[in-house]
Formats: sequence, C-alpha cells, structure tokens
Amino acid sequence: MSVKALLNSIEESQVIDETMDDEIFQAIQNVRKAQEVSHSGSGLRGGDDEADDDVQLEEIPSQREVLMATSLINGYIAGLDDPFARKMEVLLHSFRQQLHLDAARNMVATSITDYFEHV
Repeated sequence: MSVKALLNSIEESQVIDETMDDEIFQAIQNVRKAQEVSHSGSGLRGGDDEADDDVQLEEIPSQREVLMATSLINGYIAGLDDPFARKMEVLLHSFRQQLHLDAARNMVATSITDYFEHV
C-alpha cells in the first residue's frame, strides 16, 4: 500500500464528498428561499425574516459617553511607554477635538430673552 493511499483513504474521501454535496445543496436551498422571501416581501429589505425579529439593535452611544470613553482610554495609555500609545493619544485627541467642533456647529444661537415669557 502506498503512502498516498494511506493518507487519502477511499472511505474518508467518500464521506467528505457526501458531506460537501449535502452542504452545497443546503446552501443553494437557503439562497433560493432567501430570494423567494425578498421577491414576495415589501420594501427594500424584503419580507419578514424570523431571524431578524430576534436581533436587537444597539443604541448609538451619546457624545458624552464617547468623550468619557476616550478620556478613560487616554488615561490608560498615558502610563504606557510605547510609540503606538503615543500615536493613539494623538488620534484620541484629534477625535475629541472633532467631537467638540461638531457639537459647536450643531448649537443653535439663542439670546437671554428666549428664556423669559413676554408680558
């Protein structure tokens, strides 16, 4: 018996071939089912997918939470003596500046009289 025959036995290759055929068949069936659902559904996302009902979307963190996280990370990397830590400090500083600029741009101009009732 050759080494090739020992390493690649006929029984093992048949099991692998059958498994691969079953997996390919199942994948094609899943694609067809997904296409049917998307064609029969309404809207851009397609029909009601039962799997999507279980997924909960995470809320986007507030700007304050992001600033607190960057401050926390910056406090941690301040104690590290690594060139990558210095680069990260610069990136976090730039990110915080951008967040503050965005907040300033989104502010609405008001005057002191806006907070009192007109008599």
